[in-house]
Formats: sequence, structure tokens, C-alpha cells
Amino acid sequence: YKTKLDDATSALTSLEVEDVVTVRDVSTVLQRGEMVRQIAAEIETMIIELGVDARLLRLQLDEVFSSLDDELELVMADYPQVGSEPLGGDAGDAAIAPKGLRLLARVPRLSADQAEAITARFGELPRLLRAAPDEIAQVPGVSARLAQAVKDTLDRLTESTILDQYI
Repeated sequence: YKTKLDDATSALTSLEVEDVVTVRDVSTVLQRGEMVRQIAAEIETMIIELGVDARLLRLQLDEVFSSLDDELELVMADYPQVGSEPLGGDAGDAAIAPKGLRLLARVPRLSADQAEAITARFGELPRLLRAAPDEIAQVPGVSARLAQAVKDTLDRLTESTILDQYI
């Protein structure tokens, strides 16, 4: 299940870079994430029941699921409109744009507050991807050096996403 979640998350990243995300794509990631969370909770119960004999299992569980909650929180923060209303009819096919918080979380030395300020300034990931470093540096609390790091990281993510499609 974790592999399916990772695949769905990678697919979401590709769709975000191409600016073709739908509500259904985001829902798929969130559903798979919740399934993995439930499995982790079941394993946690078994670990408690096994006690000392489950030390290795505890380490493996922590390693595999350590970033799950953070990743899902970033997806929900990127798409606050998903999940707030019931889906009906063709709503799953509706186009939707992320704020970009999930991708900004991959930028070294960029704090969550700085990422929030950047997304507040640009609104959506497609606008941020098109922004020049000097535009990013105009965000309060973001230096020119950090703005360049943001642009470089987003460019690398875009390139690797495009290359992954052809491999």
C-alpha cells in the first residue's frame, strides 16, 4: 500500500508540474494515504501486543511511515478546497491548482513560514514555477540567495518529473 501511495504522490507531482491536476488525482492520494495510516495503526496495535518481541517491527514501522502524516498534511494544505465539500457528478474531473507548499517543502533551508509567505504572494504553483528569482526575493523574509535556491529546486523537480515520464 505504501508503494501505491508513493506512486500516486509521484504522479501528483508530475501533474502539478504540468498544471493538469484534477480533484480526482488529489483524492486518490488522500485515500491511499488514509489506507496506509489505517494499516500503520493496525500494525501499531500488534506491536503493542507483542511487546519486547516487536522491536525490529517497531523500527521498520517508524522508518516506512515516518513522513506519512507530514506529506498528507502538505497535500491537504496545497488543496484546501478538496475534502471541504462532497463530490458529485463530474466534480472529480474539475481542474485544480496547488498552492505549492508540498514542493516548497523540498527546498533546503526554507522554513514553513517562508513557504507560506511565498505561496501567499504567488497564489498557485504554476505562477510560482514561472516566477524569476528576483520576483521570489521580493517576498518578505526571503533573501536573493534563498530565492535562487527555491527556483533551482523547483527547476530540478520539474526536470526530473519530465525525465521520469520518458524512462
